[in-house]
Amino acid sequence: MTPTAAPTPAAAADGQAALQAQQRAFEDLYTRVRPSVVQILVSGTVLRPDIEIPAPFRDLPGFPFNQPREPQQFRREGQGSGFVYDTDGHIVTNNHVVEGADTIQVSFSDDTVITATLVGRDPFADLAVIKVPSLPSGVQPLLLGRSADLRVGQIVVALGNPFGLPGSMTTGIVSGLGRELPASETAFRLPGVIQTDAAINPGNSGGPLLDLEGRVIGVNAAIESPSGAFAGVGFAVPSDQVARVIPALIREGRYRYPWIGVELLTVTPDVARELVLKVDHGALIGSVTSGSPAEKAGLKGGGTTREVQGREVRSGGDIITAVDGKPVKASDDVIQAVLAHQVGDTLDLIILRDGAEQHVQVTLGERPAEPTSPER
Repeated sequence: MTPTAAPTPAAAADGQAALQAQQRAFEDLYTRVRPSVVQILVSGTVLRPDIEIPAPFRDLPGFPFNQPREPQQFRREGQGSGFVYDTDGHIVTNNHVVEGADTIQVSFSDDTVITATLVGRDPFADLAVIKVPSLPSGVQPLLLGRSADLRVGQIVVALGNPFGLPGSMTTGIVSGLGRELPASETAFRLPGVIQTDAAINPGNSGGPLLDLEGRVIGVNAAIESPSGAFAGVGFAVPSDQVARVIPALIREGRYRYPWIGVELLTVTPDVARELVLKVDHGALIGSVTSGSPAEKAGLKGGGTTREVQGREVRSGGDIITAVDGKPVKASDDVIQAVLAHQVGDTLDLIILRDGAEQHVQVTLGERPAEPTSPER
């Protein structure tokens, strides 16, 4: 075996310089962003399932996505994170951080503590907006980046207050994109979630996930961990969702979600083979909600119940193969296309019905508080 040559002094110096440059970049990012990241202190009485909840904000395995049980009233005090959204004093955090809070206080990096009011919250996206009357001197809003531009492997930074430790910074990468989580207080699903291995722990909830330019590309919301602490799998609400929801929460206190009213199943080669379909990709419509935009547009659900891969599905319905000219590879592609629009917008669908391709236009309605079928 030929021995590996030692790096030349010039190469070693270049490597050291690159490492120092990266370190300075992280230091500068922290210095610039830290004043805009806050600690949120809450107290209140809430209704929650009759189970032990060991952390105030319960960003533990599956929270806030646990299955509902019999409610029980209890007193809650705890802390989370948030970031300054605009110069008017609006602050973005998670819904589950401020849910049920009677009092909300915001602690800034200079130890200024200001009482905040709740402006609006959205349980579906686990987002909320609170407001302070004024910002401390020098505190600037953080800019939103485009989560649609993210790539797996991209370096990211998380800032927040894990376990109540203020101003903590961790680094990692984007570990996955397009994850899906059930949303709290609703049976709808939240698609397009960012997965990261940046350390996120209880108390990080509501804090920003940043790119190396200091732009917010996600809001840290939950972790997946057998122990309830960091295990390398964290989830953040994508900034594109933040950009849609937060302005509406500021204006109206709520966000009106678009909706078509269908139950979908992703068509895979295995599904296509079992159901004898003519395509091996797309989103099969299992059922159409009565009175929904989908029904008004003439979309058809399945009529025959079959068991496919251990799941009962309705076969024979329309298959959505494209939305607004973009191919559909999975049911989430349809859901994300719907969520990217506003109530009243029109979607152009290409569907396969009885082996023939058709164009169908659907005018999006406002989604009900709860689905009558598991959509979405």
